[in-house]
Amino acid sequence: MSPLAFGVVLLDTCLRVEIRPRYATCELLSGDSLTIHHHGEPVTLDGDEPRRLDIPHRSHPARYRGSHRPGAPATPVGGRTETAAGLVSR
Repeated sequence: MSPLAFGVVLLDTCLRVEIRPRYATCELLSGDSLTIHHHGEPVTLDGDEPRRLDIPHRSHPARYRGSHRPGAPATPVGGRTETAAGLVSR
């Protein structure tokens, strides 16, 4: 898998995310501290330095119902509604 990098802008907050096979790197580029969720765990970014977050190994892929289009809302079976990225919560 090639690295995937993208930015997220929400009001005055700018976040950069880079995803690799075994880890993701998240960096708060501007704005106040921000709490994101990475595989269900809250992570607070404060802009001091990028955070490297391990991606847990899964023996089988997660099952989702609904649309499988990139960026479309997805709901884990038996879970709460999140976007496909599942990133931002304030």
